[in-house]
Amino acid sequence: MTETRPPSIDETSGERFKHAPDTPVAESCDRYQLLEICGQGGFGAVWRAEDRKLGREIAVKRLSERLAGDPESRQRFIHEAKITARLEHPGSCRSTT
Repeated sequence: MTETRPPSIDETSGERFKHAPDTPVAESCDRYQLLEICGQGGFGAVWRAEDRKLGREIAVKRLSERLAGDPESRQRFIHEAKITARLEHPGSCRSTT
C-alpha cells in the first residue's frame, strides 16, 4: 500500500519534508531521509532514517499530524526532545534537538 501525505514542517529545524521520488512512503529534507516507521503512538512516530550529512542510520521522532497544529503539543514535544538530548547513559542512544 502506498502512503501519501502532504509536505509538513519539521518543528525542530523548520525544514520542509517532501516525498522522496524513489520510495513513496519515505520523506526527506536536505539532511535527513525518512525511510520507514519503526513505531508510533498517540504523540507521534519514530522513523528509521538516514543522516545524509554524516552517512549514518538514525531514528527521527515526528509529532503526529493531528497534534502538529496545537501549540501546546508542539511545545511539549520540543520540551521532551530537550530533556532527552541531555541524557547520558551507556544504555541509551544519543539524542539531539
